[in-house]
Amino acid sequence: MNTPSNPSASTNSRELFRVPVIPKSGLSGAVRFADQESHGVKVCDVSEAGVKVEFANENPPNVSVGMRVEFDVLYRDESILMKGVVSRLADDHVVIVFAQATDDEGRRNAGRWREVAPSIQQLWLKYRLQ
Repeated sequence: MNTPSNPSASTNSRELFRVPVIPKSGLSGAVRFADQESHGVKVCDVSEAGVKVEFANENPPNVSVGMRVEFDVLYRDESILMKGVVSRLADDHVVIVFAQATDDEGRRNAGRWREVAPSIQQLWLKYRLQ
């Protein structure tokens, strides 16, 4: 079960369906740390449970597994703020698993993200079939 202190990927296959973000998707994001410093990121892939990102600047912040972060995503002129935890570091990529929402705003944002992720997945499927 996802909890704020120990989020983990669900076994739900829809949540685990991670797809690359195509350039034409219009999805962009930033990662915010506890000190409120925000860093622009390239969103590499998405699922309902989380994202894999790459920091856009040449001097990426010092990130460690278990670090709590906020992921601010912009999609179709809508901003969604998701709280999560860094679950994995691979090369220049950071994998963020979203925490279970504990307040009304978090639940609203999680609901909005559950609409965005499948939309990005559908764009990728259409792109792949072309």
